Amino acid sequence: MPFITIQKELEIFYILHEKNEHAKTIVLVHGAGGNHLSMLYIFNYIKRKWGDFFNIIIFDLPFHYKSTYAKNTNVINKKIDINFYSLVLHELLLKLRLLSDANIIMIGHSMGVQICLRLSSLFTENINKIMLIAGCDNVQIKDSFILSLHNNYDRTIKLFLKDAYSNETYYDKVKFKNATDDINRTNYKIVINDFVSVKYFNKSGKEVNFSNLNKKNIYFNIVYSEQDKIINPDCVLALKNKLSFTKLNLIENKSHIEIIFGGRKLNNFIDEFLEH
Repeated sequence: MPFITIQKELEIFYILHEKNEHAKTIVLVHGAGGNHLSMLYIFNYIKRKWGDFFNIIIFDLPFHYKSTYAKNTNVINKKIDINFYSLVLHELLLKLRLLSDANIIMIGHSMGVQICLRLSSLFTENINKIMLIAGCDNVQIKDSFILSLHNNYDRTIKLFLKDAYSNETYYDKVKFKNATDDINRTNYKIVINDFVSVKYFNKSGKEVNFSNLNKKNIYFNIVYSEQDKIINPDCVLALKNKLSFTKLNLIENKSHIEIIFGGRKLNNFIDEFLEH
């Protein structure tokens, strides 16, 4: 599997379906504590149905699962936040020669929504359109949750996963162990840092340039579920109201994470988004 070196010391893992240098590129961005496997269903669906038309890439964010420092570097000396992730992603696309004017189509889930918003604010000229799934720009995370992660990580992350998945998954020992094993692929310090990054993102209102995004007529497709216990629907609706050129799509009875694991409605929304 391919890796690419970013910022001279970061080894970023990625999977690329490459159509040709002139095709638009679909970039799939996973959420907090996740990895490329989180977006694998969407990657495979798009590749199967749309692979003749687009380049498609999934990857592990820095320090998540397979993406790490180059050899002989052990201490993390980076300020890790949404801005950092966005700049790394931009360099990844640049090094793979996937960037040109208005050729990037982004699909982000959860924290990936914030990365999409930040990257599109920094490099608006490269963005074609964006799908935002189960996320918003101003997520409310309690200080007590962050403190609990520091004090008792294993117990707290399992309580988080209980809310992030359906009851069916939670009460199925095999499925819930798989969910726990998945988030444990990433070091717990990075997972905590992800939640802190999400908590403080755009609280100043300066990290997302909604005015410029609207001026450029970038199309946004927002997908959410009223059963999502992690992202408040009011936050999603508030985000929609900040965007001039957007469509809101509801998927009923899907948990925060399982919303990206497929189904007829998600497939239809992806098709409509790509056809737009």
